[in-house]
Amino acid sequence: SKLNTILTFVFEVVLTADGSFYLYYQNLYSVIFVFLGCMVIVVTLNFVKKPINLIFYKTIVLGLSMFIVLAQMEPARAEKKIWRTTIKNPLPLYEYRVNNQSIVAYTRRCLRDIGNVNFFKNKRGTFYVYTKRKYLSDFINYKVVFLAIDRGKPTALIKISNIDKK
Repeated sequence: SKLNTILTFVFEVVLTADGSFYLYYQNLYSVIFVFLGCMVIVVTLNFVKKPINLIFYKTIVLGLSMFIVLAQMEPARAEKKIWRTTIKNPLPLYEYRVNNQSIVAYTRRCLRDIGNVNFFKNKRGTFYVYTKRKYLSDFINYKVVFLAIDRGKPTALIKISNIDKK
């Protein structure tokens, strides 16, 4: 019926807007376009003349789009980048005011979550620190290895070199 089609259309448009805002607030900007494209196709499928295979078509479009979205989000995960970096350069890794237990699983190391920046100022040698981007101003003599988004929060892996000057 026409009323059912219009109600489904309105529901899917609201769902599309809500999903887009969620992705925007999670800082997943590249995924928004794929999500919007998929949902535009799903919404326009409501107006097919013969809705016999409508659910089949929507399922295929949603399944393919979810696969594309997940494939786009996978490289953006911070854990794999940290794991690759620590495998290439086996330096000590610390967390500063961030708690990500999956990094422990990837790196297979026990990580110390340090809450005091003086620990890093007094520590000698070269080491990695994983922290939120808003705390980068707490550090000196660091090099940003990469920037990432961890659970919607902007984070960074930095390399600090505190070498004794004699």
